[in-house]
Amino acid sequence: MPILEIINSFFSSPQAPAFIITAAGLIVAIIAYVFERKKFKTTQEFEGKRFTTTILIQVIQQLNDIKHREARKVLYEELPPNSSYEILGISLKEDSKINDIKKLASDMVRGDLNEIATLSRHGLIDDSIFIKEFYWIILRVWYEVELSIIERRKDGPSDYMTNFEDLKNKTEDFAKTYRNEDYTKLQKYRKEVPKDRIG
Repeated sequence: MPILEIINSFFSSPQAPAFIITAAGLIVAIIAYVFERKKFKTTQEFEGKRFTTTILIQVIQQLNDIKHREARKVLYEELPPNSSYEILGISLKEDSKINDIKKLASDMVRGDLNEIATLSRHGLIDDSIFIKEFYWIILRVWYEVELSIIERRKDGPSDYMTNFEDLKNKTEDFAKTYRNEDYTKLQKYRKEVPKDRIG
């Protein structure tokens, strides 16, 4: 009974209402803090996903841009058609050389994929989606420009295009596991790339 008496005397004291209001306010504040923290975390996750999705959409648009598609076509073919010069903004003159358009196409495609690979390295795009949708392009372009990248590393920075190479490695792992038949075809292309390929 002494506990009941203590409780009874406490609630009959003039400080009881102030204590009850303070305790209730503290409980409400704790509950509000927990819910706000969850809301903030959910908002942050959503904003992060929205950000990476926006970047992924821009990357997809870039790779599907007519100039980029044409540059890849030029990179893959030995003799680019005259329309390629026009699309890529090179005037077709008597002295126009195939090497000029090949170099331009190689620089554009290789540079763009290295920039995309940099976004990938820093977690700014969703690799699982990007690699699944563009594995063929990533590997085909790498195999076309691989020798020129190796050559550039001999005379230039040793880490030249390492982001692109890391993306290629992740993509090869994906292709070996989930697209083995295509990976085998891509290895055939890799062997057929001329050793003197401009890029």
